[in-house]
Amino acid sequence: MKDWTIRNELLETLEKLDKASDAEVYKTIRDLLLRNSIFEDLWEEKLGGFNEFIGLSAAIESSVLLAKTDAAGNILRVNDNFHILTGYSDDDLIGKPIGMLSAGLHPDDYLDEIWEKISHGTIWRGEVKKRAKSGDINWFNATILPVVNQQGHIQHFISLYIDISKRKKAEGDLEMFLQMVDLTNDAIQVAGEDGVLVYVNEKTSQNLGWPREELIGKSVLDVEAIFETLEDWKAHVEEVKNHETGILVEGVNIRDDGTHFPVEVNARWLELGGHGYIVAVLRDITERKEVENRILRTQHILSEAQQLARIASFEVDLDKGTILHSDNAWEVFGFSSSSSFNMENLARHIHAEDAESVRNAWFEASTQNMTVRIEFRILDENSDIQHILGIAKIITQKEGHAGTMICTAQNISNTVASRLQLEQRTWELEIRNAELDQFAQIVSHDLKSPLRAIHNLSEWIKESRGKDEKEMDAHIYLLQSRIQRMENLINGILHYSSAGKNRENESLFSAYEVLNDICEAHRTSGSNAQIILDSLPDLIEDRLLFEQVMANLVSNAIKHNTNPHPEVLIRYEFVPGCHRFLVEDNGEGIDPRFHKRVFQIFQTLRSRDKQENTGVGLAIVKKLCDEKGWKIDVSNTKSGGACFCIEIPQR
Repeated sequence: MKDWTIRNELLETLEKLDKASDAEVYKTIRDLLLRNSIFEDLWEEKLGGFNEFIGLSAAIESSVLLAKTDAAGNILRVNDNFHILTGYSDDDLIGKPIGMLSAGLHPDDYLDEIWEKISHGTIWRGEVKKRAKSGDINWFNATILPVVNQQGHIQHFISLYIDISKRKKAEGDLEMFLQMVDLTNDAIQVAGEDGVLVYVNEKTSQNLGWPREELIGKSVLDVEAIFETLEDWKAHVEEVKNHETGILVEGVNIRDDGTHFPVEVNARWLELGGHGYIVAVLRDITERKEVENRILRTQHILSEAQQLARIASFEVDLDKGTILHSDNAWEVFGFSSSSSFNMENLARHIHAEDAESVRNAWFEASTQNMTVRIEFRILDENSDIQHILGIAKIITQKEGHAGTMICTAQNISNTVASRLQLEQRTWELEIRNAELDQFAQIVSHDLKSPLRAIHNLSEWIKESRGKDEKEMDAHIYLLQSRIQRMENLINGILHYSSAGKNRENESLFSAYEVLNDICEAHRTSGSNAQIILDSLPDLIEDRLLFEQVMANLVSNAIKHNTNPHPEVLIRYEFVPGCHRFLVEDNGEGIDPRFHKRVFQIFQTLRSRDKQENTGVGLAIVKKLCDEKGWKIDVSNTKSGGACFCIEIPQR
């Protein structure tokens, strides 16, 4: 540690001799070296200089670089420490001008000033840079002592170099740090335990409105409102001392005009040079406080809206592009959790058909001072459709600002479902009303016909009374047939009106078994028709409805078949998405002009006098198929018979 003691003593000594005369400097350095050297006999009073360079080098030891140059500045000798620090050997240095080590590192006039001074026998002290052999640049605190003879001529120069590279680097780092501190967006203040500011950065000056030089020396009580007395400040100091990592508090700074603004303060205790300081980093949180206040207002608005209307609410700052929403927004829009809900994700879930209308509504709401209402659909995370009623309006707007918009979103899926059901019921009622209108016209026409016939026959019977009994019997027979026809029409009306009202739950059944039962019923009733069944599948459907439809079609195919050997073929075809059943007969077929007419109630293609028929069976079939969503059609086969085709959607 002795070398460090000598080095530090040299530095302190040279700093104290900053304004001393050359004689004082020379004497002080000599005394210092003699105190730390065992080579006292090497000092020669009469020369006023050093007799042997080796002794001097040993005296200074390894803490200081030492160089001896001739009167022209060429190197005569250096100590070992010089070699170690610069990396140069004797061959590299001896005989070379010492100025080559500083070439290009200082302005020329600076080097000229040094030479001018020492060449006239004056000691020079200052800082110089020298380049090592590796190319590294080192800083030195240098003292150059001219050694003169009795005649006053310069014999040589002794140069002492103390390495201060670390200090210069630290000073450079400090300067850079201070520049960075001035560039930061936070204010930095340093105050002593007495509350007096000893340092502030540029941001502090900007925030408070005072110049930095005026702030230095002020009390923190002048710039911080939370400290009313010095005792308040001292209590704060003690609190900070008790927290090694510092504390985070909120304060209120005072500007030079007396106005206040909120700050967030990160304060730490620092001890330096035997003194204690509070180092505080302060951030202006005015904007944050405004946001917090807006959030509180918004939360109140949202809470009221949720209680009154059970809806999600939003506050949109159109200037900043920020959106605040109520905590229940994710539920309103059908999201599974709050973590998956955000505005970007919500935008992606808007139904593709509604996306443009939503964008247009948003544009109107954000640019026009008007209330915008829009219904749109959201596809939730399960791809289920959620119906949303959105309402938006700008509530605050100042000149030059887009303003703030308040929005509400209500999930109206249940309301829409009810509305759709109502629309469906309305549509069904319209269909029913149309059917009733048609039904009333047909019934009034078809029931009047047998009634007129009954009336006429009764008149004929009266006129034939007492005359030809055979003629009277014929009239009575016709009267009875018209009464039977009227009864058949009334029964047909009852069957048609009740068709499809009795519903069974859907179940799995064999279509073959159902049709085979229908065929057995016809065979046991004495029908001579041959019924042929194709390979038929199992179905998941309303069995009773299927049986009603197929029974009417089979009965119709047998009843209207004029072939002396009637045949009915029931076939099945599978097409993608549906089951297709075909009921074909070998009769004379149906004229294509009447293909639609056959499904209308009471419509017959032959006179009822030729074939008794109510015209209700196929109307019932059509009604049942329409209600179930089945498709029914009629055509003629290649052989000329009629073919009824039923298509049932596959489940």
